[in-house]
Amino acid sequence: MKIKILNLLSVMLLGMLVMFSSCEEKDDYDYNAIEPIITAIVGAPMVAAHGLEEFPTRYHVAHRGGSTFNWTVSSPAGNAIIVKDPIYESIAYITFPQSSDTTAATITVVETTMGGKASPAFSRNIVLTPFCPYDMAAFEGNWTGTSSANDDPLIATKTANLNELVIKGLAGFVNFSWGENWVKGDGSALLKFSCGGVIEIPPQWFSTHGPDQQEPVQVHLKRYCPVAEK
Repeated sequence: MKIKILNLLSVMLLGMLVMFSSCEEKDDYDYNAIEPIITAIVGAPMVAAHGLEEFPTRYHVAHRGGSTFNWTVSSPAGNAIIVKDPIYESIAYITFPQSSDTTAATITVVETTMGGKASPAFSRNIVLTPFCPYDMAAFEGNWTGTSSANDDPLIATKTANLNELVIKGLAGFVNFSWGENWVKGDGSALLKFSCGGVIEIPPQWFSTHGPDQQEPVQVHLKRYCPVAEK
């Protein structure tokens, strides 16, 4: 009986050895057979030319394990800042140079495989829209109106976005000056600064138009005001 058990264990161990030996990893992949081709660069086609490294734009191409990716950017506005993803080189974060005029940039990527084969360079053109940086901290604080009907202070605070302020305290103005009541919103507005010293206040609020009309209507406040260039 003991001999039969020992023989059975021997057969099982031998089978396990054969099984494990057949599962050994074989590095017989032919890396030289890969023909790398980049077919697209994915990312925004139009970007503000702010030149601020803390607000990069993300671009990526199809990833291939073992490959390296070389990113370059050419632009008449100057040099761009390129930061490749620390794990996937197929992803790049690009900060385009600051420009006050509409211009363009060209992104080019080349993939090199583990076998040393390089892909044809693939390029994509990007439109760079003008951007003039303003110091939003200079506009923050309390502002008062010029008429007695709106002497309550308006509070201006910069937002997390570039060249943008939020103004609070307009609820009373809409009520007393226009005779409208708020049904949505808190009486705040966004101010967007752009090149040429202009501020845009896009349509943002809903109110009832007059005491006898209850349907919501959109209040359009859109005005351009000159400000001093910094």
